[in-house]
Amino acid sequence: MPKLIPNKRIEYGENDGKIQYIDIVFFPNKIKQSQKEPDEAEYIAVSRSGKVVRYKSDMQWKTTHHTVSNVSSIAVNGLVGLPEFSVICLSVVGGQLLFYDMSSGQFKLCLIVELSTCSTATHLAHVHTYCERKKIGSSKIAVGDGEGGVSVVEFISSDKWNPFRDNLGDAHETPTYDFNQLVVGTRAQDQIPFRAYRYQGLHPKKVEQVVFYNKGRSFATVSMSNRKSMAQCLMMPEQCEARGSSPILPFIRYTPNAMGFSCVCAIRDTHLATGSMDKTVRLWDVTDQVSGPMDCITLMGHSWGVKRVSHNTVNGHLYSVSTECEIKVWDLHRNTCLLTFTGLTVAAEPNNNENWPFSVMHFNWFDQTIISVVGIDANSFMTVECNKPTVTGQEVSRPRDDKSHDTPVVRTLYNALYHVLISVSADSSISVWNLLTGVVIIKWSMAHTEEVYCEVLPVEITAANFDPSGGLLVTGAANGSIHMWDPNNGKCLTRLRIPSGGRISEVVWLPDKILVTGFDRRVTEFNDPLLQSKGKVWLSSHEEAVLSACVKLPSLFVTTSQAGVMGFWRLETGQLIKKYKARMRPDTRKSRNSSSASKSQMASSLGSKSQMSSISYVGSRIGETGGLETREEKLKRLNIKHTPREHYAAVATHFLRARPEDSNVGTLLMATRNGMVQIWCTYKVPKYVSQFMAIHIADDYVTSMVSDHKNEYLITSFESGYIKTWLVTNFGQPRHMIYSVDMPSLRLRFPYLMKMSFIGQAERAASKNMNGPLLVSAYRAHSQRINHIEYIEKLELIVSSSVDKMICVWTLAGHYVGTLGMEWPHISKSRPVNVLQFKIPADIQRQASFTTIQVLKDGVNSSLRSPAIWDKRELMKQQSDIRGKKGKRKLHYEKCPDLPLHDIHEDFLKTKTASIRRPVTIKVDELKPRIKIHKHVPLRELGTITDIPKLEKIKTELTPKENVVFFKK
Repeated sequence: MPKLIPNKRIEYGENDGKIQYIDIVFFPNKIKQSQKEPDEAEYIAVSRSGKVVRYKSDMQWKTTHHTVSNVSSIAVNGLVGLPEFSVICLSVVGGQLLFYDMSSGQFKLCLIVELSTCSTATHLAHVHTYCERKKIGSSKIAVGDGEGGVSVVEFISSDKWNPFRDNLGDAHETPTYDFNQLVVGTRAQDQIPFRAYRYQGLHPKKVEQVVFYNKGRSFATVSMSNRKSMAQCLMMPEQCEARGSSPILPFIRYTPNAMGFSCVCAIRDTHLATGSMDKTVRLWDVTDQVSGPMDCITLMGHSWGVKRVSHNTVNGHLYSVSTECEIKVWDLHRNTCLLTFTGLTVAAEPNNNENWPFSVMHFNWFDQTIISVVGIDANSFMTVECNKPTVTGQEVSRPRDDKSHDTPVVRTLYNALYHVLISVSADSSISVWNLLTGVVIIKWSMAHTEEVYCEVLPVEITAANFDPSGGLLVTGAANGSIHMWDPNNGKCLTRLRIPSGGRISEVVWLPDKILVTGFDRRVTEFNDPLLQSKGKVWLSSHEEAVLSACVKLPSLFVTTSQAGVMGFWRLETGQLIKKYKARMRPDTRKSRNSSSASKSQMASSLGSKSQMSSISYVGSRIGETGGLETREEKLKRLNIKHTPREHYAAVATHFLRARPEDSNVGTLLMATRNGMVQIWCTYKVPKYVSQFMAIHIADDYVTSMVSDHKNEYLITSFESGYIKTWLVTNFGQPRHMIYSVDMPSLRLRFPYLMKMSFIGQAERAASKNMNGPLLVSAYRAHSQRINHIEYIEKLELIVSSSVDKMICVWTLAGHYVGTLGMEWPHISKSRPVNVLQFKIPADIQRQASFTTIQVLKDGVNSSLRSPAIWDKRELMKQQSDIRGKKGKRKLHYEKCPDLPLHDIHEDFLKTKTASIRRPVTIKVDELKPRIKIHKHVPLRELGTITDIPKLEKIKTELTPKENVVFFKK
């Protein structure tokens, strides 16, 4: 991730005022044959007045030089470096190119080129190529001018020839050449070791930027013109030389854009990246030389115009900088934004986003840094280190170092067809994640938008789901829009909208239709999801907003509202079968005795019934604040316990689809706002079966529910950030379908069930549910609300999406696996994940409870996991038993013997086996996902028990019908 280094004040080495820099270049370390030691890496900056300042790689000042020219007053407007020759080129107003030798710390003017047709240079570009077969190098410099033309100068070099040191003229005079004499195709160029090419009138406006590509054989220029925004020129010097004085017109391809282009850069000689003031970055495929429109990929995400683009050749990412000083890093393999860096915005403090605050911005990919100089006062360097993300065997780096999304995550879904995770966030962005590596595959933003005062703004995504085949994604937004997506490339297939335009709460994609519920209190049906069709609204509706919905094929659809009302619908006809109100706990009001006592006390105090009604009538009109009295104030005045209205809301529903449809068999789970989870039977006529309290914190409630395909475990997420797992095999079942639970196996699998000396709050609250399910795991997963929870059956993983912008992955036992976008462990593709190194997330570690640490650390706090403490507990137990026996003897005045009264048990006591001690080390097979400890514990073999003669003799004397054994005295 980019890191902003504190600003370093610019040192000039002179006391003649500030220097306004116009450009800066970087020279890496270089060893020459004539030098014993290499040249030190350095930055070279030039000012408009012609001062050249050298800095070390850490931006420490070295020396300052002054340029010399034939013109009286020097005004430099461009700088470019030639590191292969250790030479810099300065463009001077008036049409001169000054070449200075910077090797070995010197500053020597070695060459001058007169540009008669280019009086004002706007941008300089450089490229160097080398032919191994011919042992010849070629260096080209392109100069863009204010008239829209480009002038190119080419220098030929070899191991024996340096065009800047091996001059043909007088050694004491600086060679000066006219550009017209260097142009390819003229007669004068035969005696000159340089080449030149002139391209006039490429753009009607000035050239903003020039870049070489195609191994230096082509170049591209951009301008702010709307018709000739980008020009691509293919240089053909071989054909020009062969035909003599009749040069061939170059191949030029123009690309228009409404607002023009402000910057351009080359990507691996196959693509061009352009930035525009329309807030977009475009990628152009230049491999096709056929005339016509080029293939273009648009990258959106900037809030202001793009001023700089640069391709990092080390990690393969594209960096773009906008006018508001915001840096975005793009992954070119998947055309998505990896991260956004706003450190320059804080450091530069631009007063107006329309004005570019930097006078210099140089991308140094040798050291992976970005060097900038603030243009307002020009008194400090700004350095941004871009050494992360890097490529370490993978093409895609981690998107962020702290969060999975920039805004709260609404939902994360597992796609079993592609084996990926797809998450949607509140900023209308959709990300596709690789579950095995934890990195983003593709991400696109602005999925749902709306236009407000001629400005396009993102709309919050509130619902998401897959089609029955799993190949397509459907999302719903807060403005009532519904979009279908192809998750492979992020392409939108269809756009729909519900008639009311209200907030969408749930989207269900069935084989032949899409059902949409929302805050408009109705159910909208789309019969042709992939076509532009208008939604059909079902006739019946709820009185409050619909919060959740679930379906059970082939014919049942259930919705729940904010008023706690459940609606049962027929899928075929859209007819409402019945409405039921969620059943609340009976302890929400006082008992009958207390209520009757309060009524009698109230009647005696008021005197008469009419007087009581008149007082209550007056009291209901005047509240504590002087206005109308609310229902809560009235119940408080009458000392009546009540439940707030919002606690009746049914916030989540889930079907146990593996259970059979039978009478008294609960198949529908519903969570209410007061923390209760109810189970209903949907066989023929829906009816209430049972309920249990799922919370242990006040004002908490279940936000999402999911179960495995066998409906053995129910996983619930909470407003407080907790995740709880319940064993629901016997919950809501009739008595003849209840079977025993294997507790030893559950204790081996879930560390929450291990016996502890301390009982947590969650366990104490769950013990009050006499008829509820068994709580097998409870831990805090997030510091804030969990919006959605997903279960991956094949890997036995839990995926939680939270308001804290994180997407965390957990095992079914409660062990932390990792967070998407951060450090990610190795995950198996086909079998359940078994965590060997137990960790606690940093944000949870500060506020984790005893139970959370016990679950996440796999019970390391328990004495049962420490052999030394186990032996100590056994010794203490033996000592307590001995002290107990001595205490009993004292109570009986030492009349109680040590052995039983009957001597016939003496031989039997001798044969009693010793107690089994837990071994200190146990060798287990850790490759399996589940470890059965009882199979690895060694047991001592029992010796033969000697027969007791007296008992055998008595047994033979008894008749066969008798079953009682008598003992002789």
